[in-house]
Amino acid sequence: MVGRAVFGLPAVIAGLLGKFSTLAVVIAGAVMGVIMACFAGVASRFSESGGPYLYGRTAFGRLVGILVGWTLYLAQAAAPAANANLFVVYLAEFWPGVLLPLPRFLALTILIGLLTSINLLGVRQGIHAGQHLHDLRSSFPFSSSLLPECSS
Repeated sequence: MVGRAVFGLPAVIAGLLGKFSTLAVVIAGAVMGVIMACFAGVASRFSESGGPYLYGRTAFGRLVGILVGWTLYLAQAAAPAANANLFVVYLAEFWPGVLLPLPRFLALTILIGLLTSINLLGVRQGIHAGQHLHDLRSSFPFSSSLLPECSS
């Protein structure tokens, strides 16, 4: 999940810290590396799936697990909306009128519709490519060692 902060925060940090903004980003990256190392350490102790929900439930009980799971779900649901909103904010630098309600609605609708169309086309092409690869693998007896595995 890539949130709005990755795209929008560097400009704010540069405005606040000036030439030290690069150092601040490096320090923040190091801190996130430590957090991810801790997360990887916890993940290595479980064989079943569940991610943060499972870790919270095991350590603190069912209620905390549910709260962590729902928080993760809501964060992942809100991230695309935040990115789309940031797109409109950046677009307003070139077209200030896009911040009005109707143009904003139209810009967001076009953006989400375009991305959805690209995604659907990509899924369809991926399905067809996977089927062709499966057919190619089954046509040649020694191709299993040369072509990647795919399911039909």
